[in-house]
Amino acid sequence: MDKEVKEGRNKKGQFEKGNSISVGNNGGRETLYDPSFNELAYNYCLLGATDEILAKYFEVDERTINNWKNEHSEFFQSIKKGKEEADVEVAISLFNRAKGFTKTVKKTFKLKKQVNGEGSDERLETAEDEVYIPPDTTAIIYWLKNRQPSLWRDKQEIDHTSKGEKIQHIALGSGVEIEKTTLEEPES
Repeated sequence: MDKEVKEGRNKKGQFEKGNSISVGNNGGRETLYDPSFNELAYNYCLLGATDEILAKYFEVDERTINNWKNEHSEFFQSIKKGKEEADVEVAISLFNRAKGFTKTVKKTFKLKKQVNGEGSDERLETAEDEVYIPPDTTAIIYWLKNRQPSLWRDKQEIDHTSKGEKIQHIALGSGVEIEKTTLEEPES
């Protein structure tokens, strides 16, 4: 026996688009998005959050984060801005580590004043000192491999035999393959 179909729903019980009950609603669950998420997403992206991490933080699926980015341009822009600023800061730090830099540090000293071999006065004093941080080999390698991979990657492809000519493979009857190169004929 057929169950009674409620107004605005199809035979499966789903809302039909354009019905009088779901005006302005395309069906589905109400969004969990809140405009306050914009600033939160920005701050988390500054800390290096990916879309996957944002999804865990907001307790939604990563696809929901992508939907929010498509539906709410402010949310998308805050994520984009946070990620870009974080990337720039990291790139600057990596560059500084690769080339070395000078850093101002505060040092605290304990001073003890002695009169005739006896301690009479102790105090702490803070002074600023410039310290040189030498280049870091790992940062240099990472920078070069990413900026000029054709020159600095671990695997170099060097052609020792063909002088830049295309190598043709010839299959022999025994299943063994040899390489044949086109060589210039000697002048007579």
